Amino acid sequence: MRLDQMRAIGLAALGLAAVVALSACASGAASSPSASGSGSGGTEPATATDLVGVWVTGESYHSPKQPRLDVAADGTWTGSDGCNGTEGTWSVAADGSLSVTAGLSTLIGCDGADLPGMFSKAALAYLDGESLVLADADGAPVVTLVAEPADGASATPSTAGVLGTWSADAPQGTEVFLTFTDGKVTGKDGCNNLMGSWSASDGTTIVLSGLASTMMYCEGVDTWLAKAVGLTIEGDTAVVVDDSGAQIGTLHHQG
Repeated sequence: MRLDQMRAIGLAALGLAAVVALSACASGAASSPSASGSGSGGTEPATATDLVGVWVTGESYHSPKQPRLDVAADGTWTGSDGCNGTEGTWSVAADGSLSVTAGLSTLIGCDGADLPGMFSKAALAYLDGESLVLADADGAPVVTLVAEPADGASATPSTAGVLGTWSADAPQGTEVFLTFTDGKVTGKDGCNNLMGSWSASDGTTIVLSGLASTMMYCEGVDTWLAKAVGLTIEGDTAVVVDDSGAQIGTLHHQG
């Protein structure tokens, strides 16, 4: 092969390599996300002020209450999936990154929307117009919420009906009851004294937090009430559930 042919082949190879390199660069630039493409379409991160309020999905569910989130300015929140209530704490960074904790909840089966679970697992919050979008760590929307209607259609009912003493039928000489005051609960399980705190996100679902008891031994006494983590109120009757969501007893309102 002559020297001029070898030079021509070498120049052609160099040209092909340059084309391939340029094509690779162009392809890489096209696959890089834009600065505003974090899954939110360039929308603004939610601030603490934006998050405060009562949020719903705007849809209807076949659940006792409508699912909702009530985000308070003091860094706490309460919520309901329509059947089970939950509470916790929250904070948000300047870029919309969320830090959310959640306490215990009852586990009643529910045809609602698990807004407490979505909120506690969300990594980001941003605004899309007047809607609040909760998103995962990649910015992908998990749920879109709207402010509670001004007419308060899904507002939390008063929990005044919870206050007072709720008792169960018990053998003579034993007491099984819970007494609810403002945020505190005390009682007896037939043997030991009980004490803790409570909250209600929808007026009928009660979550018991940190329910503790004394450690007396009473032979033959079923201390079932000490296992309670929540109650569902139906008129003057409260269904008591344990941490598996199973019904373990009932209480009746004594006023």
